[in-house]
Amino acid sequence: MGKYSNFLHTEAYRRTFLAYQAISLLLAVTILGFVYRDMYNAAQENFVTESTKIYEDVDRRVGHVVDSVDQFYTQLYASPSLAEDFFRYFGATAEEYTARRLSQTREPTSDILAEFNNLVQNSGNSIRHIICYAPENVVDLEFNDQGDARHRIITTEEAEEICRSGCFYQMDIHRNSAYLGKISIVLDLSEFADKALMDDSGRGLCLVMPHGMVSRGQVQITQSQAADLMENGSFMKQVGTMPGTYYCATYASQYLPFSVLYLVQSQVLLRNMFRNFILLVVCFLLAFGAINVVLIRRFSQDTKYIGTILHSMEEAERENFTPVPVTGYDPEYDAIVRGLNKLYAHLDNLIQQEYKLTISQQKAQMDMLSAQLNPHFLYNTLERIRMRALNENVPDVAEATAGLGLLYRNIVKTEPVIPMKQELEITRQYLDLMAFLYGDQFMYYFDVDPAVEDIMTPKIWMQPIVENFFKHNFRQDDQIKVIVVEMKAKKDGYECRFFDNIGSVEPERMQEINESLGSDSAQVGGIGLYNVLHRLRLFYGGDLHMTMENNDPEGICIHIVYKKEE
Repeated sequence: MGKYSNFLHTEAYRRTFLAYQAISLLLAVTILGFVYRDMYNAAQENFVTESTKIYEDVDRRVGHVVDSVDQFYTQLYASPSLAEDFFRYFGATAEEYTARRLSQTREPTSDILAEFNNLVQNSGNSIRHIICYAPENVVDLEFNDQGDARHRIITTEEAEEICRSGCFYQMDIHRNSAYLGKISIVLDLSEFADKALMDDSGRGLCLVMPHGMVSRGQVQITQSQAADLMENGSFMKQVGTMPGTYYCATYASQYLPFSVLYLVQSQVLLRNMFRNFILLVVCFLLAFGAINVVLIRRFSQDTKYIGTILHSMEEAERENFTPVPVTGYDPEYDAIVRGLNKLYAHLDNLIQQEYKLTISQQKAQMDMLSAQLNPHFLYNTLERIRMRALNENVPDVAEATAGLGLLYRNIVKTEPVIPMKQELEITRQYLDLMAFLYGDQFMYYFDVDPAVEDIMTPKIWMQPIVENFFKHNFRQDDQIKVIVVEMKAKKDGYECRFFDNIGSVEPERMQEINESLGSDSAQVGGIGLYNVLHRLRLFYGGDLHMTMENNDPEGICIHIVYKKEE
């Protein structure tokens, strides 16, 4: 992975990649948030749909029981013999009821206990108590799971407690328009709930009495609230003992005064939804990773290609114009590379034709001058002149002769590239000779920043500049002539001024000279001055400028500025 992450060192690609990561993650979080919300809402809707079906099944069974009870009451009042036997039973003990039946002169045609048994069987054994509230006794006929009955006398408080333990259907009893009491039929709907529940893992049904205790709708309840519901109602599946938060759907029975709560733990509700959500997240991560792999490979290829181009440009600075291979993988980069290769070919051609040709010509000229001039003969002659001047007591002539010999020795013997300090010394030797020739009419002054003395420079370029002052402006009169050489260090370069106090140039001519110095085509302003500029630009590069200006109040100034390219 390390070689593919090199593009992170490139600022443009790093910013693009990080911005893509941030935008993608923000977009993914937003989309996944909406998807999670929609999936959670869908899970709730599925739960409500399921709970509605369960409630309808329970309520349908309850409705069947209520219809059976209603039919029993209708039959009770429609059949005189059944009603007569019922009133014999109503409020009587088992012994009293048996004695009353036996005291009849004729055999009873109806048996209320048999009808009670039929009613319980028709209810699917969901009727557990038939309680008769008579003035003399409260009679409880209790049925077990198999439908077997037990007759007992209980108190009113016990009867009310039994009614609170389940769902009861109550009706007043009248005889000849006189109120005798009431009868309560208590139902146990556990079996209905057991049959209605498809999966009891983290789910449950709760029957809450009295009716209206829980409003209809969807609410979230905590474990403590679930425990309260267990105390106030009847849990058919014990989910309240499980920790966590529950989601419930509530329904009010249309037959009896109770509500049905269908509960599920939140983690159970979210389990299937969460699986799908995790699958979606995994798919997103895979897609995100695949896109990242493509981007990283593309960015690393681009970075590698750019590195190849930059390396070729660095080599071009060393005059090694190696063409960059065209890969054909990106049309834009290939177009840049083709243009760069054309530029390299053009530059290499120019160097071969102009720069190297110029160097060879200059070398040929120097070889020719060296061949024409026997330096040893010149040095020996100058030494004999100096000795004769000393013998004839002319020390200034001897000193000038020695200076001339030293000047020519420096010109011939030194390397082509020398420190600026040595170039200034050669210029000083030349000006010393001019001071000897012109006596009191001439003086010079050097103002040099020590920071420029170690800068490397081609030799013998200052001497032709100061020589121009003597060649064009110097006049034999009583005026004292002054030449000043001023050099200052600049940031990544230097600034140099050569100026005197004599002569001037017409503005039109000055403009023509400066235009010529700004281009490489013409050689106006003196062949020597142009050659100096040409040599300096060959050595330092194109970011060197030479201008000429009139020096107020009188005189000429040659101004040279060099700043090293970045």
